[in-house]
Amino acid sequence: MLGEGEFDKRVSEDGIEVWVTMMGPYLNMNTAFIDRTAGIVAIVDPFDASEWGSALSKEGLSPTHLLYTHTHRDHAAGYPGMIALYPELEVWGHVDARVPGLLSHTVFSEVSFTNEWRHDPGESVEWAAGDIRLSVTHTPGHAPGHVTLHGHDVFHAGDLLFTNGMGRVDLPGSDPTAQWNSIRRGKEILRALPGEWRMIPGHRYDWVDGSTPDWVSVADALEHNYALNSPGLDSSFGLADLDGIGALRTLCDLELDSVAVAYLAVYLGYVHEEVFCPFTLDKSEPFLLIKPLDCSLSHEGGRKLLVIHIIHTLAH
Repeated sequence: MLGEGEFDKRVSEDGIEVWVTMMGPYLNMNTAFIDRTAGIVAIVDPFDASEWGSALSKEGLSPTHLLYTHTHRDHAAGYPGMIALYPELEVWGHVDARVPGLLSHTVFSEVSFTNEWRHDPGESVEWAAGDIRLSVTHTPGHAPGHVTLHGHDVFHAGDLLFTNGMGRVDLPGSDPTAQWNSIRRGKEILRALPGEWRMIPGHRYDWVDGSTPDWVSVADALEHNYALNSPGLDSSFGLADLDGIGALRTLCDLELDSVAVAYLAVYLGYVHEEVFCPFTLDKSEPFLLIKPLDCSLSHEGGRKLLVIHIIHTLAH
């Protein structure tokens, strides 16, 4: 497990260096791809500009590109410092991650992209600089314009996936249905990658054994990550076709797991009567969290609103 500001440095078979580090109170995972011959240093979501600058300068390097998975403030924390230190940086992000209408919410920070990706949700494009080649996949849901990046023996998931979970979908700009589709697309990509590749999450959270690894192998993620193993993920079950209490009863009949329930609950926001289902509804938690128990449903202020208490913390 990496300490604060400690760097894991490896050279992939194609000669590209990959540096991984954990920074900040939110345990943000940062990845850099380095082509020394071409003088290219591309950093994904740098959290601390001074720490990155110091580590790179010791080896005669400096950042040339910033690649943003999304523009939540914890992922964009290093942006002002990076621009102050290296004003000629190329800054990349998806055009949909420009969210002027959401900047009043503290969860977002403004990042001025010099270059933009514009592909549709689920589509992948190649990003290249020097000999660095990365596949950039548009995976919205957790945040508008979210992307994942993979290449050179790593899949950098951002907040699409954590080692054992997925990004939360109760924030401004989140879209649960889009997240569901993005996780399905992420699973397709992971299945096609070598199992020994590393899946780098956006944050270092708990693994299935209670440890907090910096990454897990693609094979282990596919086997154990609860979102990737949702029975509903590979089915034709469609959230948009369900409605109200009938949807909740249908959900119970289908015996879908907690991940599917989380999506359904956020999508529908619909309750009005007592009904049995294997989950506890609880408004006391600030995060969407599921645990199997009976549930009760009720009105609030005449608006049909459902708050579910879910087992896994869908954080950051």
